[in-house]
Amino acid sequence: TIAACVFITSSMKAGALTQTVSVPASSGDTEIRSAKATANYGSATTVTVNGNEPADTGNDVYGLVKFPLTNVPAGVTVTDVKLRLNITNSSTQAYSAFALKRAWVENQATWRIWKAGTQWQTAGATGTNDRESTALFTITPNATGVQTYTLGAAARAKVQAWINNPATNNGFIVANSSNTDGFNFSSRETANSPALIVT
Repeated sequence: TIAACVFITSSMKAGALTQTVSVPASSGDTEIRSAKATANYGSATTVTVNGNEPADTGNDVYGLVKFPLTNVPAGVTVTDVKLRLNITNSSTQAYSAFALKRAWVENQATWRIWKAGTQWQTAGATGTNDRESTALFTITPNATGVQTYTLGAAARAKVQAWINNPATNNGFIVANSSNTDGFNFSSRETANSPALIVT
């Protein structure tokens, strides 16, 4: 069992309490591969995202990540969201993230299923019942090491919705099927777990 730690720093601003919360991906992260449609990677130490893996095959690899936000105080207003990833293999291409609609299970999800015995609407979690069609954010992971990406209004609104209604929090999928230069980041099984930094 891996204990989830949440670090909170506080400061007073104009009579209101501002808190920045770093939430590790203790709810799960994994990758799903079209070339290995029944394989699960929930215990891997890295997550790969690519639109061409293995090289020159056109097969897709998507990354799934979710963060528990239950320790964020109820009734807060989200003013800023950042994503921290330890990039182990960089890419100059942009990758988008889409909110997932299925309560996928880390050690069961594959290209075909989101949990044991239950298929995605469309393989690869691309169906309208699997994920939202509008991107939450887009990143270009063009440098290795620990990187922090400031996310925009769509991500702030989604994180706010997840805090207000935790049952809707299924994390997101990172994908770009047309890309040919993939990237990798450390999974929660390492000391450099993905983290969502919420103010």
